[in-house]
Amino acid sequence: MLRTNSSLSPSDFDQLNQSLLYLHVEELKEITVQLHISDKGAKGAIIAHILHFLQSGEELALPKFPAVSCAKKGVVPPLSPKSLILRGAYKNDFATLLFFKSLIGERFHFTAFGIDWLNERWLQGNPPTYQEFADMWIAETERRSHEKAAPK
Repeated sequence: MLRTNSSLSPSDFDQLNQSLLYLHVEELKEITVQLHISDKGAKGAIIAHILHFLQSGEELALPKFPAVSCAKKGVVPPLSPKSLILRGAYKNDFATLLFFKSLIGERFHFTAFGIDWLNERWLQGNPPTYQEFADMWIAETERRSHEKAAPK
């Protein structure tokens, strides 16, 4: 069983962080069960929960999305460039894919950096429009064609 250790040196902490990155989500969730902490969120969030708990002995609170970022239950806004992308209404489905291809072009595909960007905007209480997402996706794809993306 893993135990908390607030005396981890910075190099030990970095090494642990690197080691956790190589685990599968199911393996990370097994660690959270052993530590009796939440296993909610994506892989990066689970790693952050584990590291925070091992460093501090306290469970990391899950981020709360402001109501302005969230769709009302059962209400699906239309796919249009000026519509806000609201958490709970955004779907990685075929209709959304075709819509983004109409805004961006055939090279569009769903990406992790796109989902991360949406989550950041939702947490800030500033949901983007579909056009803003398309502009970000084009700019980020162009940037990544010249520079290697930093690992998460």
